[in-house]
Amino acid sequence: MVTLVHCDTPSALYNPLRELAKAAADHGVLLILDAVSSIGADEILFDQWRVGVLVGGPQRALNTPPGLTILAVRKVALDRAREVGRETFCMNYFLWEGAGERRLSLHHARRVDIRPQGGPRQNFGGGALLSLSKT
Repeated sequence: MVTLVHCDTPSALYNPLRELAKAAADHGVLLILDAVSSIGADEILFDQWRVGVLVGGPQRALNTPPGLTILAVRKVALDRAREVGRETFCMNYFLWEGAGERRLSLHHARRVDIRPQGGPRQNFGGGALLSLSKT
């Protein structure tokens, strides 16, 4: 397994994802990609480059409210997680597996308040349950 930060904001480090993903895939190594700062700003071909797991934060380049996460997991990563057999509540792929076919509610959605300087407060989330539904 290889973990890679695509673009590290504080240090301005930018890793050559295409080449590193190819090297990992050529050696049969699972690539876990931190694309928090790069998703939406740079090309990421998840399937073509055979990235195993991608975690992205759309609040950076896509300028969305903080607190959202993009998670993409390939079947090979799910299979490997099953082999390892350990899971935690915070990073449990199996909790999300098949979420498109069933209703999924989580209690840990966080409240996000955004207020432009001097402007009215807008509430995104309001502490409500996060629900994913097929419909």
